Amino acid sequence: MKVLTQKSELQENIGKDVILEGIMQMQKFQNKAGRIFEFYEFWLQMADGTRVLLRNNMGHPLSKEPFTRKVHLKGKLFYGNIDSEDGKAQSRLGYRLDFTEWKIVER
Repeated sequence: MKVLTQKSELQENIGKDVILEGIMQMQKFQNKAGRIFEFYEFWLQMADGTRVLLRNNMGHPLSKEPFTRKVHLKGKLFYGNIDSEDGKAQSRLGYRLDFTEWKIVER
C-alpha cells in the first residue's frame, strides 16, 4: 500500500484504506463561534501542510509518544462532513482518517 504524503494524493483515495504520513497534532476543540472546549482533537499535518482530522478506531487511547514525530497512520479515508455523517447536523467539511494502526517512522 502506497504511503500518501500530500493533498493531491487524497482525492483519488476517498473511501479506501490508506496509509497517511505526517506529524500528529493535538489541539483543543473550537466551535464556529470561537468557543474553546476542554477536550482535544487529533490531526495529522502532511508534508504540504494539509491537515486531516483523525478518529482513533484502535480500541484504546493513544500515548503521547507520536506527537511531534513523523508517523504512518493506517485507516479509512473520508471526505465530507467530518464531525457527523448526518447531513442535517452541523459539521465541518474536509478529510478525516478513521485509523486502526499507527507507527513512528522518524524520531
